[in-house]
Amino acid sequence: MIKRLVFIGIICLLFANLVVSEVTITGRAIPQIPHNLWPIPTQYAYQNTNITINDPCNFSFNVHTAVAIPQVSDFISLYRGYMFHNKGVCAHVPSTAKTSTGDANSILNIYITDLSNILMNNGADESYTLNIQDGQLTLKAPTYLGFVRGMETFAQLLTYTPQPNGGIVVGVPFTPISIIDQPRFTHRGIMIDTSRHFIPKEKLFQVMDAMVSVKLNVFHWHITDSDSFPIYIPSHPNLSKYGAFSEEETYTQKDVEDIVNYAILRGIKIIPEVDAPSHTGSWAFDPEFSSLLTCATSIWYRGIPFGQLDPTQDATYNLFADIFNDLKNYFPWDSLHLGSDEVFGRCWNTDPINAFMKKNQIADYNGLFNYFNDRARGRVDPSRNRVYWTNPDTAFLNFHSDDVLQWWGATGDLSTAMNHYSKNRYILSNYDHFYLDCGAGNYFGNKSWCDPFHSWLDIYGFEPTNILNSEQVSRVLGLEAVLFSEMNDGSVILNKIFPRTLSLAEKAWSMADNFYNSNYAVFVRQNGWRKYIASRGIEVQPISAGYCEKHPDMCFV
Repeated sequence: MIKRLVFIGIICLLFANLVVSEVTITGRAIPQIPHNLWPIPTQYAYQNTNITINDPCNFSFNVHTAVAIPQVSDFISLYRGYMFHNKGVCAHVPSTAKTSTGDANSILNIYITDLSNILMNNGADESYTLNIQDGQLTLKAPTYLGFVRGMETFAQLLTYTPQPNGGIVVGVPFTPISIIDQPRFTHRGIMIDTSRHFIPKEKLFQVMDAMVSVKLNVFHWHITDSDSFPIYIPSHPNLSKYGAFSEEETYTQKDVEDIVNYAILRGIKIIPEVDAPSHTGSWAFDPEFSSLLTCATSIWYRGIPFGQLDPTQDATYNLFADIFNDLKNYFPWDSLHLGSDEVFGRCWNTDPINAFMKKNQIADYNGLFNYFNDRARGRVDPSRNRVYWTNPDTAFLNFHSDDVLQWWGATGDLSTAMNHYSKNRYILSNYDHFYLDCGAGNYFGNKSWCDPFHSWLDIYGFEPTNILNSEQVSRVLGLEAVLFSEMNDGSVILNKIFPRTLSLAEKAWSMADNFYNSNYAVFVRQNGWRKYIASRGIEVQPISAGYCEKHPDMCFV
């Protein structure tokens, strides 16, 4: 009760000078939405003065830092294009920042305290402050990541008004604006599977462009699975030579380098996953390693080789170590995902494996699974966070207290699981809220295993504090939407992820009880984002009918 009263007091202080007008429709009061910000900042206050950016084509970004790094200037060039070129305001984007004509409303002063580490890792500071008033535009951030988040907010504040003469006036309404912002959770992610269908890197770039626009910061890359092994592994090139669908459907070393640099510039962390010991059928396509797998030729999934690593062979762990060492060299961030989901005892029911278990006094296949995880864990760089899938079926696993657990079970089982693993940090991917492929059918035309489809409103309705106590919430790193690609490829991936994942983005960034969380306000702002992101060349599906887009007050209040 005390915590609630403190929260209400903070909100009252924050909005003491807030201008909030209301529209009354059929007796219902609708709060005005001054800016289509997504996600809503932690602290956000505005008044009622509109200012004009009089010299947008020569808009200056004056950067004040102790050192200069190329990413800052590259990101400014990127956003200069978003804010002025893509909107049709200017005919071209200058390659370097030009000096403004002197109009103070055409200069954004940027202060970044520390540029020593620009990687998005656990615990990184993404905070920023943004103050916009007539004659003074200021963005302050302690890190590069906060600068990236603040630049996106600044871009969302701008308005573009066509003029009778064909020009476009760029302005910022409802100033002075004061924003003090930081994320609620450090992990705000999307998982994409590139094994069931290969996703071209250009589509992954578009996903990351959309991610940065809503402050999503983690791309969990489920690279391989039973179906294919589409990434070049320097220590074992034949894994992709035989395991990818084709040479063209392979991520080369250059591709991975491009994807990594694309993510770094946008303040996005990549967590690579090569699932093991299960879901490894594609490893067996390489003749050198076919003897390390069981169930690789079984007619599971009607002909799709499931595949499960043989945990009794030393060569299994040598291969595992080689792959994850190459992943470590590819990806500079602090986390590697080791998979560890859906292991089936029947795949280990062979005479050699059973004899090994007897000799080593391993009582059952659950014990053998723990044996595999213990040995495999020891072959991974201990400086990297180890991430594992978990659900009620894996409650027997002996996870270490520093393992990060990604929950993909039902929401109703989460609290029990967190009590069971009482020291571990969690990423929440509850399938009944965050699995984006639910409701789309399966390989063979049957229903999905996780029907029904989860709408933007279903996703927005998830609130961790409603099901977890304060201690459990303190161990939640964040939220992650999941898109497996059985029924998805590059042609549909953007529509499957957006705009639904906007809901997760705001739930993971903003306060649980933000001022604009009514169905009406959420819809209006999401619909505004859909138009906003189209100017960046990213078109995604609508979230309601055209009538509701024109008359949201009739549909959502």
